[in-house]
Amino acid sequence: MVIGSPTTTKDVGSDPRWLVFGLAAAGGVVLLAMASSRARGAARALLASTASGLTWGICDALTKSALNLAGHAAHAVVALLTAWQTYACAFTALAALALAQVAYNAAPLHISLPSLAAAEPIAGVILGVFVLGERFRASPGSLAVESVCAVMLVLGALPLARSQGLRR
Repeated sequence: MVIGSPTTTKDVGSDPRWLVFGLAAAGGVVLLAMASSRARGAARALLASTASGLTWGICDALTKSALNLAGHAAHAVVALLTAWQTYACAFTALAALALAQVAYNAAPLHISLPSLAAAEPIAGVILGVFVLGERFRASPGSLAVESVCAVMLVLGALPLARSQGLRR
């Protein structure tokens, strides 16, 4: 966060941007969920938890969008109750919980949790940038550090999944 120095916006995301990127993210979730329904054991847990993490990332962006919308409104509660983002967020949260439960039932937590934890911020950042208009500092040095950190996030999940301490 310090290196990327992200800017925050009060943007709610235009409906066309939500349609394109939201549907693309939801399509990825559906494909992962369908693949997990055909898999068993650790593979099922990995696929379902990754789908859950992506869904939580979508929910993160929807929450920010709904709250930004309420912040611009004269009557915040009315704005929240009439915004499609509020209901889409509730639906995605339920879907994320259901997918996480599939993952947790398929294999031990040490298999499912790392991919969920890695997928959520990745999806949230992508939707934040492309839908909500958030920006990161883009100097070559900061991009290199941010890329290394993203790779470390994903690669750090692998030893965690193999940790003997988590299997007890």
